[in-house]
Amino acid sequence: MKATIIFIAMVIISGGIYCQTPLDDANWETTNPFFQDEFTTFPISSTVWNIYNCKCPYPGPDNYQTWIDRPENVTSNGSEMLLSVTDDGPFLCNSCSNVPIYTKKYIIPFMESRDVIPPLFQTFQYGFFESEITMPLVNGCNSAFWLWDTDQHSYYREIDITETWSGRTDNHNSESQLHYNQNVNTTALHISSTPVDDPYRTDGRIFYMSDYTRPHKYAVEWTPSKIIWYLDDKIIRNSVNPGIYDRMHILFDIALFQGDTYFMYPEWWGPFSDPDSPATMKVGYIKVYKYKCGDKPLSECQIDFNTLTYEVRPYIKIGGSGCINSVPSEMNVSLRAEQFIEINGDFSVPLGSSLYLDVNACD
Repeated sequence: MKATIIFIAMVIISGGIYCQTPLDDANWETTNPFFQDEFTTFPISSTVWNIYNCKCPYPGPDNYQTWIDRPENVTSNGSEMLLSVTDDGPFLCNSCSNVPIYTKKYIIPFMESRDVIPPLFQTFQYGFFESEITMPLVNGCNSAFWLWDTDQHSYYREIDITETWSGRTDNHNSESQLHYNQNVNTTALHISSTPVDDPYRTDGRIFYMSDYTRPHKYAVEWTPSKIIWYLDDKIIRNSVNPGIYDRMHILFDIALFQGDTYFMYPEWWGPFSDPDSPATMKVGYIKVYKYKCGDKPLSECQIDFNTLTYEVRPYIKIGGSGCINSVPSEMNVSLRAEQFIEINGDFSVPLGSSLYLDVNACD
């Protein structure tokens, strides 16, 4: 068989659907995740998370929310982090700076990863980010799990792992046939090609699911070359990385909008309706996984995939003249290298097995 050199990700599947999540890809370090929090203690750790102090992000007469450092809006029930919107009646946000002071009504939660030495923040560059979340369904409520370059290294960068856009009125733009409810969610990339004070580009996608008011697993794999989104361990979107390379923070928040003109498509959220009880987003855990980076190339005539040490190699060369290799029956194999993967000779993937090949930096 002619040698094949793969410079991009490749998947060979013989029956079934295979996703290369840390659960079924041995190249990820899962025994000791790079970062994790299962929110078993209260108050939420201030060395890990920052609850935003009072800010007024969108000044204007229709802005009726604020972020505030208040434990009641970010709590734990011993197994989940609870982010809740509360109606505190009209009040003034007196600590807002450089913007007019407006009367506020709702307190909203906004959580950002931080370092152990305030006010520095815990940042991440590449990896697999996963969280189990139960979303609220409230008109005008935008609940999100996302990555954001809050340090803003000259350009705006944001990865929305999931956003709920509930309560759409379905009467405005060309997508009005879509009904936004607990079965619809979105992913998005926000990136500017010019400094942050210029408009940025949005690359959003709609995906359908089964009732986000029940617990679901949301995840993203972020590498220098690609960004892959997952819902309940299944791929829902695969995108070329458009230029998001700087370190990012992990964020969870709920935002409220009443259809003001600040946003291009405010009707996607619909008018906010006061819930009888606080709108609450429940987060079961957050985990960040990194690759296992090896320093030895893999170059063998024949490979025993059952005993192979799986890690990202500098390069991989398998097979050659007279070499026969086959993925074991009903086995999912992932091979990752930084420079190239080359397969020679007789190589097969039998029915019921899967082979995933990926060339990427190990960061």
